[in-house]
Amino acid sequence: MRVDLYTPALRSTLQGKINVWSSMPFSGHISVCGEICNQQICVLCLETDKKQEVVDLVMQRRLDELDLSSDDISERLITLKCGHIFTVETLDGVCRMADFYEVSNDGTYIRTKAPPVEYQTPPTCPQCRSSITALRYGRVVKRSMLDILEQNVASNMSRDLELLGPHLEHVSKSLETFKERAKTITPDTTNLGTISQARKTDAIEKQEPISKALLDLNAMNSIHGLSPQETRIWNTIVKPILDAYSRAHSIATTQGAHVKAYEGAFSTLYRLELDTLINDPSVVTDAPEPMALRAVQMNIGQPPPTADSRFQIEAYIHTLELRFMLAQVGLARLDGLNPAATDELSSKEKRHWKEFIGFIYETCVADSRKALAIAEKSSASRRAATSKVFMIRSDFERIRFQTTIGMKSLKVSDPTFAEDRERIAQQVSDTRTSVEKQLLEYEREYIRSRPTGNNIRKLNEERNWFKENCAIKVQRFIDELNDLEAWVKNGTVYEPLSHNEMEDIVKAFKGKFLTTGHFYNCPNGHPFVITECGGAMQTSVCPECGEAIGGGSHRLLDTNTVDSRFEGILRDMGITDRGFY
Repeated sequence: MRVDLYTPALRSTLQGKINVWSSMPFSGHISVCGEICNQQICVLCLETDKKQEVVDLVMQRRLDELDLSSDDISERLITLKCGHIFTVETLDGVCRMADFYEVSNDGTYIRTKAPPVEYQTPPTCPQCRSSITALRYGRVVKRSMLDILEQNVASNMSRDLELLGPHLEHVSKSLETFKERAKTITPDTTNLGTISQARKTDAIEKQEPISKALLDLNAMNSIHGLSPQETRIWNTIVKPILDAYSRAHSIATTQGAHVKAYEGAFSTLYRLELDTLINDPSVVTDAPEPMALRAVQMNIGQPPPTADSRFQIEAYIHTLELRFMLAQVGLARLDGLNPAATDELSSKEKRHWKEFIGFIYETCVADSRKALAIAEKSSASRRAATSKVFMIRSDFERIRFQTTIGMKSLKVSDPTFAEDRERIAQQVSDTRTSVEKQLLEYEREYIRSRPTGNNIRKLNEERNWFKENCAIKVQRFIDELNDLEAWVKNGTVYEPLSHNEMEDIVKAFKGKFLTTGHFYNCPNGHPFVITECGGAMQTSVCPECGEAIGGGSHRLLDTNTVDSRFEGILRDMGITDRGFY
């Protein structure tokens, strides 16, 4: 271990705890401090033809041209494990030592510095390309080895995500079947348990997506209080969702050995440095912790591993999508319960299903924030923006569920009906206003985080990326909140479609539509479809409200509008944007 370039405080501490290589002569001729002596070749004893080899690639000098009596460390020779000999100056350049150490004006390495953040390839012998393992370059070599480990973990996670794809597709295609089967489960109010709020809270507070154990057969009774007989049938129906969830959860919680090694090394060096600073009477400070932290960041040898964060975030998002689908099946189960059953046990069963669905949405809100924390920690601004979209969606799905349940609990005969309905409508309105503000704030944060400088072209590219990948999706949630508010205020039997239901509708048309420009709204916001080319060629009436819809000569009526929610889903599915309406 090379300690001569560590901070004096840390060096004195380490030297009392570890074995340090010392300079030792071999065959009467010295080499470089720290190198293993029996591996070095005595240059004075070499055959004449061996001395004709170029060992200084900077000045193109042969071995017999070197001044072996020089005290200049850059003139010293190191024999690599492969047997080739080079000057320290040559190998320092090959290993890019200046990227890892601060260099004085006279070329002396004076201290370590924060290493480069880019992926580092292992240094190799300039002649035969064998790996360089000389102890002088231990910091460089270990960093490159950890980078390889990190890339291996990321590669495995990428493969696992690819294998997860078919399972996600199967679940998505089978969602309607799951919902229909859930509606027909025979209610069972025997052996209803007690909801374990403490266990649910503990699960949400963990720094990972909630475990499948919170959603499986045992949890449905022991945590969510539902009947064992009913949940056995439920578990059979949603098993494909839970199996896919288990795979996604495993990827999201994957942590390579290199991460544990980094955290362990960082923790140990920080503790040693902090103890040394506290016990050093020459150091006068009220805050030794930041000083110790800065010193360790320079000495640790590499930045925190982040290559796997991309795949972790993607896996987090898959767990959210699967939970949204699981909640949809739960809602179908809730709708399948007899609304006329008002006895105590039937009411308790309904409450437990509502609590279970609400719990799913609460975990989505919490875990979308965890995904954002991972993205921000790894300085991944685009993944952070994507995570924020899922934060908004999770909150939107939760609010919509709470609103729907709240409206269904209202009775027209209650004296506070109008007041309660207005209160619920105001909550939806406040949520919409909050989402609109969040969208503007998130866009500003994203643009500030991107390296655009004063380049207008790059700035426009980043704005377009945010619009296509974030703003359009959030705008759909805003539109759906508008519909939800209108439904609450009008008090009609119409319920806004869920996002998954809208996706199913679009999928039914996907093979028939080659471009966007097919989904529109009547003056009262009811959606309708124009097939073939998508251009309006005749007028008709909305089956919901009787308003005029359509148009003529490929011109839409002025009172009709494009339905951005369905059109956005078309774009997400890869349908070509027509560019006009």
